[in-house]
Amino acid sequence: MTMKSMKYSDCDTIMDGYNPVPPPLPRRVPPVRNIYAEPFAHEPNHSSRRQEQQEQQQEKQQQQQQWQ
Repeated sequence: MTMKSMKYSDCDTIMDGYNPVPPPLPRRVPPVRNIYAEPFAHEPNHSSRRQEQQEQQQEKQQQQQQWQ
């Protein structure tokens, strides 16, 4: 057997499991919610940030009053 014929026979055994038709793609599951329509978590609105600071200050004042 020449090198050329051996090369082709190896190719036949390698390509035995090849199927020219690709397998079907998996079904796409739609997302539960559109995350792109929501504001970013690390950039909250300034008003909500102020409200959080005010609430924290009120909690601190209440805790100080309880200790007195």
